[in-house]
Amino acid sequence: MNVPDLNFDCPVCDQNIEAPLKMAGMKVLCPGCRTLLQIPGPPETEEQRARKKEKAATVPITVEGGIPPTPAKRCVVIKRTAEKHG
Repeated sequence: MNVPDLNFDCPVCDQNIEAPLKMAGMKVLCPGCRTLLQIPGPPETEEQRARKKEKAATVPITVEGGIPPTPAKRCVVIKRTAEKHG
C-alpha cells in the first residue's frame, strides 16, 4: 500500500517539498534555503469539514435572570520560617 505524501512549498524560497504523512508536524530544514520549517498536516477531509461546521452551528446557553456561576478560587499558603540574625 502506498502511503500518501504531503506536498507543500517553503514560505521563504518557494521550494516544492514532499514528505511522508508520518512526518506531519515535524520540524525540518528546507533543502533549498535551509530555513527551519514545520511540515504541515494532511488536508482536511470532507467529513472533518462537516464536523467542524456542525460544531460551529452550536448555540450557546445564556443565563437570564439567574446567578452566574462563581469562578473557582485558588488559595496558596506560603509558610515562612523565622530566621535568626545574630
